[in-house]
Amino acid sequence: MMKREYVAGMLVLALGSAPLALAAPATPAAAPPAEAQSKVTVIAADEVPPSQPAASTKLAGAATAVIKEIQQVLDGKETLVRKLERLTTFRHTPETAAALMPIFGNERPWSLEKRATSGAPAYRWTLQPLRLATPGGSLLEWSDFPVDLTIDKSGKGLQFDGTWTTLSFESESGRVEMRDATTSGVQRQGSGPFWLGTMKGNIASVAFDIRKPQAASFMMRDLWMRSQVQERAKTVEYAQSFGIKAFEVAGEQLDDLVFSYRLRNLDKAALTALYQADRKLDAKRTPAAELEAFLPLFRQFARTASKNRTTLHVDEITAAYHGHKAVLSGSVVAAGVTEADLKDMARFVKRIDARFELRVPVSLLREVATRIAQQQAKAAQGGAAPDVAKAAQDMTDAMVGKVLGNGYARLENGVLVAPIAFRGGVLRVNGKLVELPKKPAPQQGKLPPAKLHTFMQARRINDSCTLPDYPAAVIERDAPLEVRLRYTVDANGVLRDVQVAQASAEPGYDAAVLQAFGSCRFIPALQDGKAVEHTDTFTLSRAPGSTRP
Repeated sequence: MMKREYVAGMLVLALGSAPLALAAPATPAAAPPAEAQSKVTVIAADEVPPSQPAASTKLAGAATAVIKEIQQVLDGKETLVRKLERLTTFRHTPETAAALMPIFGNERPWSLEKRATSGAPAYRWTLQPLRLATPGGSLLEWSDFPVDLTIDKSGKGLQFDGTWTTLSFESESGRVEMRDATTSGVQRQGSGPFWLGTMKGNIASVAFDIRKPQAASFMMRDLWMRSQVQERAKTVEYAQSFGIKAFEVAGEQLDDLVFSYRLRNLDKAALTALYQADRKLDAKRTPAAELEAFLPLFRQFARTASKNRTTLHVDEITAAYHGHKAVLSGSVVAAGVTEADLKDMARFVKRIDARFELRVPVSLLREVATRIAQQQAKAAQGGAAPDVAKAAQDMTDAMVGKVLGNGYARLENGVLVAPIAFRGGVLRVNGKLVELPKKPAPQQGKLPPAKLHTFMQARRINDSCTLPDYPAAVIERDAPLEVRLRYTVDANGVLRDVQVAQASAEPGYDAAVLQAFGSCRFIPALQDGKAVEHTDTFTLSRAPGSTRP
């Protein structure tokens, strides 16, 4: 964990967890002590801004100020024990205290107390419980968050264990609730600003109940995080993994969602420079000014990363459905970066060498296709029930056939394998060139945000109807024949408005096809999971040597 001190890290987590959409502050969780009250009352009126910013800005500003002031203590050259001793009696500046009072009910929503032990120095850091209701009807609540810290014999390392029972936020738009979080780790101070060692965290569940703009709910269970930082002579190596054991939504469940990666050969000097620059930032500096200040440091970091071949190793990105898992793994490195590349993003991108491999079991596609076929069958009304297994197999065959036919993957023991390479600004999948989208031309006006939609066209149920054999004269001449029909399938799967959109040279045969097609049964189209009316075309085209469709 590349943080100067774990206490500050926990404060970042706690204060950052509060939603930024809070309205004006409401009744505090508990009355502040007399000393805290007196500190607030002595602030002169001219110290308060004449125009009050939005509550989200107030909360973000207060959190930033708290973290910065604590960090100033932790960045000192004193021993770790001495720093923690100072924090046990720490008071925020009057300006920060005034910002905290209306939000948290006192001037310091956290405490650090020394624990009585017979061995190594030990402390307990605690974030106070909160219940913050706003005039707008929102409610932010969390339980107390205690973290026990024990300093090792060297005075440079610590062990920590924390638990956070509940954290929730509710508004008219919905509710989100986290339950039973734990964190622990063993770390020590390295050279420079780096903390080395391990850290892990677990959350039993995070539930979302959305009411607006559209009702929906989903649940994440058994979330976890693991991280490790190691120091070399001139470099730092960083490894981190995130996972969700189960993700439940709309009656479905995805399992084993994992993102695991390692960063190797991070230049220690360049990272130290970035860290120190971040500590010196003025909280009131504009984003543009921050970027201008950091740009030279970012460029130096890129130079050293290229020289050291700093590599991002993606060990795995996984997702499983009904026990069938897809896996993506690979690496990214930027090599041979020049000064000109650092000044031109398009040139820099061409220095990126990314190589991945995607593995998707055909059994996973079949499970997805089966679920889609079940939904379509459920949406269909009237007529015989479609053969779900056959429809699912047809969809699976179509997906696999299209991927293999287009050359984007190969089949190995029932698994679609797709090597993915991006090098020199060129993307190839299984060795096949993939054209990247061009940079869009500037557009006038502001476009609305894009929305994600899903659609599956209506499907004709196999064997529900039989099309007539080709005319004898056509077969005898082995002549081409093509007729196109236009039709509509309504939301109940009922076929109507069947007509010839493009006639063949055999009008009698066209009429026979039209009549036979009218007896076909369909599964309705699905738009965002709901059956909808859909108009489509069907083209019957005779292959050479064939006698029937």
